[in-house]
Amino acid sequence: MEVLWVTQSLLQVPADLNWLHSSEKEVLSKFRFEKRRNDWLLGRWTAKQCVKAWLKNIDSGVSLEQMAIVAADDGAPEVIINGHPLNCMISLSHSHQTGLCAISSSTYKIGCDLEKIESRSPQLILDYFTEKEQAIVRQYDQEHTDFLANLIWSAKESVLKALRLGLRLDTRKVEINCTLHEGKGSWHKLEISNSDFDHRFFGCWQRTDEYVMTMVSDQEDFKLLEVGSINF
Repeated sequence: MEVLWVTQSLLQVPADLNWLHSSEKEVLSKFRFEKRRNDWLLGRWTAKQCVKAWLKNIDSGVSLEQMAIVAADDGAPEVIINGHPLNCMISLSHSHQTGLCAISSSTYKIGCDLEKIESRSPQLILDYFTEKEQAIVRQYDQEHTDFLANLIWSAKESVLKALRLGLRLDTRKVEINCTLHEGKGSWHKLEISNSDFDHRFFGCWQRTDEYVMTMVSDQEDFKLLEVGSINF
C-alpha cells in the first residue's frame, strides 16, 4: 500500500488564482482575514500538487482548475473532479506557512499532520496527553521536551484525521509511544494505542530543522513516497 505525500510553502502558491475551481473561488471570496485566506490557499495548492501526482499513475489529463478540494459533511477533505468524487483518501495539514498533504486509495484510512517545533503550554500537555505520554515528555530537558510534545500532539492529530473525527474526540483516547531519535530527514516508527476503536493504526514520524510531521495508516506495511522524488 502506497501513500504519496508532498510539502509546499506559501511562497510556492501562485498569485494568479486560475488554478482554483470556480467553487473554490467562491469560498475564497468570503474570507475576511489574510491569514485565514493564505492558510486556505496553501492547503488547496498543496492538496492539488499531491492529487496531480496521484493521477499521473492513471495517466490522467485533469487540470488543477478541474479539481475542487472540498470539506465533507464530517469536515474531512475530499477531492471532486468535474463534479464527481475521486476514489481516494487525502489528509491535509499546515503550520506556519508550510503545507502537507498525503493521499492513498479510499480502501485505506490515512492521516497526516505537520507541526512547527515550538514550546507547548504545560496545561495543554496536562489536559490532552495521557499519563504515559506526559511521562515521556517530562523525562528530557526543555529542548527535547518541546520536540516530543509536538511529536505526540502531531501523531494524535494524524490518528483523529484518519478516523475522520478531528478534535471532536477526546485526544486521550489515542495514546502515542515514541522513541527519541536525533537524526533529521528519516522516518521513524511510533506506536499507537486506541483500544476504543475498531481500527488499529500504525505510524511514523520525520523531523526537519523546524518541523515534525507524522503519518498514520490502518495498514502496517504502508510505503511513503514523496512527490518530487518519484519517477512516473
